[in-house]
Formats: sequence, structure tokens, C-alpha cells
Amino acid sequence: MTVTVQLTAQQTAERLIPILKDYAEKFSLLNQQSADILLRMTNITKSGALAVGFNAARLVCLQDAMDKPSAAIAQSASGLLEHSELEHVTWQELKLRLDEFEEHSRFSIVMIKKLIEILKQLPDIGNIRKDVAQNRYKAPF
Repeated sequence: MTVTVQLTAQQTAERLIPILKDYAEKFSLLNQQSADILLRMTNITKSGALAVGFNAARLVCLQDAMDKPSAAIAQSASGLLEHSELEHVTWQELKLRLDEFEEHSRFSIVMIKKLIEILKQLPDIGNIRKDVAQNRYKAPF
């Protein structure tokens, strides 16, 4: 039998801080990789389009996979900030990490929308979409 442990708001906040930091780093990396791909796609030849297209599709799928779970974590952190009595330093760090996470997350949506626009212009987009959809419920582009 599994026993559920009740955490205090302070303990929960202390656990959320590194998770928010981790997701902020993931979204930051996603943004950087998206920017690199956007740059490569502007000067691409037909022969290189498929490889870059698959890499762009991978980033779109990664954004899609991280979006809902990371939003739930951010919502938990926001609720703690708003409704719990936390130590001042913990509150400040949680707020900082949440703000940082939200900024990276919002910008990754901007970058991914740009990738999708360019992906849709690729001559092999139908094949890329079909290959991606075989391993997921659908392709998010």
C-alpha cells in the first residue's frame, strides 16, 4: 500500500523551483535551436531541406509535448505564490523562476509558430508530417 505524504507549501515550493529552472532551460534551448533552424532554412537547398525539416518537426513536437505538463507546473507555482505563506527568500526565488520559465515558454511559442510557417512551405512537408504522425497521435503542424 502506498502512503501519500502531505507536503507543506514551503516544501512544495522548494521542489518546484528546480523543476521550473529545468523547464526554463529546456525552453531556452528550444528557442536557440529554433533560431538556428530558422537561419538555416532561409539559405537551404532542396537536398538539405528534408534533414532540416525533420529537425524543425522534432522541435515542434517537443514544444507540443512540453506545453501542457509545464503549464500545469507553472500553475502550481503561481498558486503557491498567491495563496501560501512561504519564507520570503523562497517566495522571491519561486517568483523569479516562474517569471523566467514563463518568458522562455512564451517565446518558444513564437519561435515554433515561425518554424511551422516555414515547415509548411517545404516541398516534402506531406512526407515529414506523415512520418511524424506514425509515431504520435498526429503531427502538430
